[in-house]
Amino acid sequence: MGQFDTYTPLQLAQYISTIANDGYRMEPHVVKEIREASRDGEHLGPIETIIEPKTLNRINNTQEEIEQVQTGMRNVYIGSSGSARAQFSDAPYSAAGKTGTAEVYFYEKDHEMNGEYAINIAHVGYAPYENPEIAYAVVIPYVTTDPNNVPKANNEIARAAADKYFELKTKKRKQHPM
Repeated sequence: MGQFDTYTPLQLAQYISTIANDGYRMEPHVVKEIREASRDGEHLGPIETIIEPKTLNRINNTQEEIEQVQTGMRNVYIGSSGSARAQFSDAPYSAAGKTGTAEVYFYEKDHEMNGEYAINIAHVGYAPYENPEIAYAVVIPYVTTDPNNVPKANNEIARAAADKYFELKTKKRKQHPM
């Protein structure tokens, strides 16, 4: 994803969301809806406001180019040499993503490691692959100073987050069948 990590996790989430949405860049937002207070403490109050998705623009790539990137990201999870295959190949949902390792220098003035070489790791992804509902980004700065022994915690956290989303979605569906 690039050396020296000059991006934020929110920018990474927007990047992967753009790929997942066929090149349409969406305005980031955290809140889906605003509700009135619960009257009984057991049930959610009525919805006051729904935050609708807002498209900012479409990137300047052809659909064929975007699909090639999507295919490459799917192969990160299921391809024979995919960098997140160990964590995602057995997922009960389809997903796609990109892992990243960046060489950086620790920067914190007056810290004993200031100026030391280190590794940052990242992971972005989306699911389901065919009809995306979620995009996620994980960034772990200064995870190690040993480039020959980089942990896969970024992939493990991404898998846990995606699993939790689908677990909660299934639980909600069972509690409130249509």
